[in-house]
Amino acid sequence: MIQLAGRLKYCLLPVIGLLLAGLAQAADIRDTARSVAEQSKGALVTVRVVMGIKFSIRGQSRDQERKVEANGTVIDASGLTVASAAALDPTIVMRATTRADIKSEFKETTLILDDGTEVDAEVILKDSDLDMIFIKPREAEDSFKAVALETNGRQPRILDQVFAVGRLGKIGNRAIRLHLGRVEALVKGPRPFYVCDASLSANLGCIVYDSRGAPLGILVTKQNPAGMARGGSRLSGNQLILPILRTMEDLVEMAAQAREAQAKSQDESAGDESPSDQ
Repeated sequence: MIQLAGRLKYCLLPVIGLLLAGLAQAADIRDTARSVAEQSKGALVTVRVVMGIKFSIRGQSRDQERKVEANGTVIDASGLTVASAAALDPTIVMRATTRADIKSEFKETTLILDDGTEVDAEVILKDSDLDMIFIKPREAEDSFKAVALETNGRQPRILDQVFAVGRLGKIGNRAIRLHLGRVEALVKGPRPFYVCDASLSANLGCIVYDSRGAPLGILVTKQNPAGMARGGSRLSGNQLILPILRTMEDLVEMAAQAREAQAKSQDESAGDESPSDQ
């Protein structure tokens, strides 16, 4: 009996060690997530848009307006902000699910900052394929708090723990919220991306970080128009919209294009100004 107890002791010690290590890692990532949230909360904004939408089908047309809010992340001190295009523009999904001719425009765009300040803004770049949209303040007079875009080459492995920092909506007083999750898949291709578990999907337009607090990419969506046309669903395995993690390399590349569009917009605005009377 004593010999058996001794064997059980040596068998259980590695198991107990793994459990304790797992608990320590969980505690570490929670502490890291809270620290990153505190440091970056000023860069987490709400983007509010009013969209004008016109449907035309079989000779009939209909106009409507929609007000939409989504998370956004400020990535430059000038106030340049990135968000999920599909989260802000419902016509992206509409065009894939209907044969109607759909035209849309952003009539109003507003950035709602951490302290509740509302800043008049405008859309300067939208890429529906990568599901990124970039917004800038119309008058960049202040210096905004921003998240630094770092391409550190880190690639998460499947089942690695990650976290996202986002905001609740108006009903939750736009409070900061944190989600822990794991990487579920790596999808290879010309533009590889990652799939995280569903617990992170409420944070579209937000940065995802690894357990050490290093940024990994931005949460956006990937759509399956063919699946939509066939009436696919999660239950059938033909998923319609998949929340994904685009890499920091993709985000940095798109941000560079957005800054070029931002500079061009500012040059055009300066050129439109009439000289003052002497």
